[in-house]
Amino acid sequence: ARNRCVEDVYEPGSTFKPVTALAGLRAGLIRPADTFYDDGIYEVSGCGDSESCFFQNADAEGTGSVNLQSSLTLSSDWYYYWIGDNLWAERERLGDDFLQQTATEFGFTADTGIDLASEREGFAFTPAQVRQLNEDYPEDFPYGDWTTGNTINMSIGQGDLGVTPLQLTNAYAAIANGGTLF
Repeated sequence: ARNRCVEDVYEPGSTFKPVTALAGLRAGLIRPADTFYDDGIYEVSGCGDSESCFFQNADAEGTGSVNLQSSLTLSSDWYYYWIGDNLWAERERLGDDFLQQTATEFGFTADTGIDLASEREGFAFTPAQVRQLNEDYPEDFPYGDWTTGNTINMSIGQGDLGVTPLQLTNAYAAIANGGTLF
């Protein structure tokens, strides 16, 4: 029988937002009380007018004024798009895989070590990995250049990111217990 908890990898979606929040805090991009106005549609800084310059919440619904706590409670994609956009914009200072490093600290890119057969590692692709995948498998990975959009998508748990349900449970246990990843 297949054990989906350790064998299957899924995009974590909004359950990844606490990881993005921690990356934003560590990078000095946000403080818990900082508020932003979420109007439902996020425009990438300095991008222009193309359709790829805009990211939206579900149904383009705004959540109004949000800080860290309310962004999690309301699941404001806009708030996390802003963090992702700025993590990428600050890559000279932070490195181009700052969000992925934070995901790694939560155990998303390695197996948990549980004694169950067939456990798979999750992944949080970096720009270098995407470039290499494109070189090695151009038909499967036709785009080798990392863009702001890749980081923005990852900031809400989508795109170049996959975790097992056990990895996600383990990460949330670390959040709940004060930071110990088992």
